[in-house]
Order: sequence, then C-alpha cells, then structure tokens
Amino acid sequence: MSACVAALRRVANYELEAPLAHRLQDLSERKEFLGAEAHAELMALVAFSQQRTLEKLEAQVALKQLGELLPELVGAP
Repeated sequence: MSACVAALRRVANYELEAPLAHRLQDLSERKEFLGAEAHAELMALVAFSQQRTLEKLEAQVALKQLGELLPELVGAP
C-alpha cells in the first residue's frame, strides 16, 4: 500500500516541466498569429495540461480520503 500512496503523491505533486510550460505560454501569447501546425501543437499542449491537472486534483482528493481512513498509512503530506 505504501507504493500506492507514493504513486498518488507523485501525481498529486505533479508540475508541468519548465520547457513544456514555457512552450505553452509562448504559443498561448501568440495564438492569434499561429499557423495550423503551431495551433495544433498549442491545442495538444492545452489538452495535455488539462488532463494532468485533472489527474493531479483526483490524486489529491484520493490522498485526502485515504488519509482520513488510514492516517497511519498516508502520514504527513
């Protein structure tokens, strides 16, 4: 079970890697001027980021609920 908690913690603490975050920001700032290929890349990065955010929130909720049931297993965040 400790491996499950560790996996949940990794997902709950996930942060988008800096190069990806910078690329997403760069494309977002220039979205009005992007060609089709760059626009498709932006949409893919947005979808990826949204999915990771959803998974992060789900992992945080799961850890909270698990901690309420088995505080000795989850311990401190």
